[in-house]
Amino acid sequence: MRKHGRKDLTQKAIEQAFRDASWGVLDLSPMGNGCPDLLVCSPTGASLLIECKGPDGTPTRDQSRFAEQWPAPIYILRSAGDACALMAAVALDNVEYAGELIH
Repeated sequence: MRKHGRKDLTQKAIEQAFRDASWGVLDLSPMGNGCPDLLVCSPTGASLLIECKGPDGTPTRDQSRFAEQWPAPIYILRSAGDACALMAAVALDNVEYAGELIH
């Protein structure tokens, strides 16, 4: 297990998209050990775990293990556009978000 995480190149833009929409953002990437990169919270209180990946990135074994044990979805976002799509789904109470999840 990797003790300390690292930031994917897409993370800064994804974080900024959430902040621009007045969402709370907590960077969890330094935790490592499969923990997702971000904890985000909507203005209405919906909290989501986010894994930031580049265009061809895939979850690590540790990330997959973490997701197997976590009781809620972990969303894979690859761009600020993905973040906007997820925020729109949350705003519509759409539990069928069309993006990727870590399974």
